[in-house]
Amino acid sequence: MSADGFRKSLCLAGLLLFGAAGPLHTEENDLDGEAYEASWLRLMDARRGPQNLMDLMAASDWLEMKASLKSGESFDDLKAWIESQGVFEPVFKALRSYTAPRRKTVSNVANHANARKTISDEAIEKQYDWFVRHRVHLEEMAERTRVNPEILAAICYAETRLSQYRLPHLAVDAVFTLNGLLENGILSNEESQRGRIKRLKRLARASLLSLWRFERDHDFAVRRIRSSWAGAVGPMQLMPFNFHYLSDGDGDGIIDPENMLDSLTGAASFLNAKGWGARQNWLFRQNLNDAELVGILLKYNSSTPYAEGVLEAAKRLRELILKKESESASGLKPVGTSQE
Repeated sequence: MSADGFRKSLCLAGLLLFGAAGPLHTEENDLDGEAYEASWLRLMDARRGPQNLMDLMAASDWLEMKASLKSGESFDDLKAWIESQGVFEPVFKALRSYTAPRRKTVSNVANHANARKTISDEAIEKQYDWFVRHRVHLEEMAERTRVNPEILAAICYAETRLSQYRLPHLAVDAVFTLNGLLENGILSNEESQRGRIKRLKRLARASLLSLWRFERDHDFAVRRIRSSWAGAVGPMQLMPFNFHYLSDGDGDGIIDPENMLDSLTGAASFLNAKGWGARQNWLFRQNLNDAELVGILLKYNSSTPYAEGVLEAAKRLRELILKKESESASGLKPVGTSQE
């Protein structure tokens, strides 16, 4: 699909979501908005200001946390670490984003808008400049993980505008919020949401355990790490439960989730583990089988507009790289590696 065609498809999807005179009726709108808002205000009143996770965790939460420990890990050490973090500021946007009526529609619209920005001419030029600065490291990563540099560039732009966006929260605050306040009465009585809330709490618990292990194993103060409202960290927005994919990308002896090259190696390793290998590297360079590539990108972010936007941006970036290579005597060598 051409860039113009891709833009038109994004606009059409937006019209289908909103129609000509406002949002169409969706299953999400069946939720009782007034009841939700009333319960939301009660939550805000009760939990505004610093909170202590030790006071918010139910006995069942502690049991599940204990059951999630690896062999040899101490439950007392975990509790001591949680207590050492002190109070946290609730990230109410995390709760509302995961629980509000029409949240899927709102998220869809935001992802379409982000995709349009990511494939814009201005964005592709910025991704090209960023690629040139990081080319050596990106090609080294491609040799190890087979993930095409253009894909990483597009993801980095879509996630944090190439790390120009300042993340607004502390990761500990976001993760503690989801562990302590997600099951807050707003949705817990809706049968259709119980399984979803349970899954979200499991991921929040995994993130908390990952932060604890990262600080323990790397002597790294996680309290200072900044994140999105969801707890995603660094230029490539890795969730804490995926920190095990991180490695020392710049060779300074420190694995820092907020460091550009460390974050890039984490994202490349994640995509490789999810199926992006030599075949996918070749498919991308040959502009073949978009569906297979989008399917892997959906494991990075489950939004179809996001995944399709990243792939389209990466294609446009590759076209620009090849064009500049043919026009310039800059010495840039061809991007990517041959299929083996």
